[in-house]
Amino acid sequence: MDWCRLWHEMPNDPKWRVIAHRSGRPISEVIAVFVTMMANASDNAEARGRLRNFSAEDVGAALDIEEQAVEDICKAMQGKVLDGDALMGWAKRQPKREDGAAERAKAWRERNRTQANAIERPRE
Repeated sequence: MDWCRLWHEMPNDPKWRVIAHRSGRPISEVIAVFVTMMANASDNAEARGRLRNFSAEDVGAALDIEEQAVEDICKAMQGKVLDGDALMGWAKRQPKREDGAAERAKAWRERNRTQANAIERPRE
């Protein structure tokens, strides 16, 4: 997920104001609920990008807001950022390819394994 772009766009995107208006809740709560949804959808190994075992009661307790407020926000999100239990735009936020970190780490370990373990210290 392109987190930098997402975090830059998130507070300025007009859809959060629409959702806040629809739900009667502040934008801060709307964004907090959405961030919780993204974490939930990311943890769903069977269907990434879909909510799994998402509980308004648990989210409300975690964010210190009323369960009904979470339900109102979720309802207001339908058609804007949610399609049923799926986060809209999930696929476009995923990397198109692996970043090569595993290959770089393997090459780094190989280089370090073949080099001398320590530089000889000067004698005093």
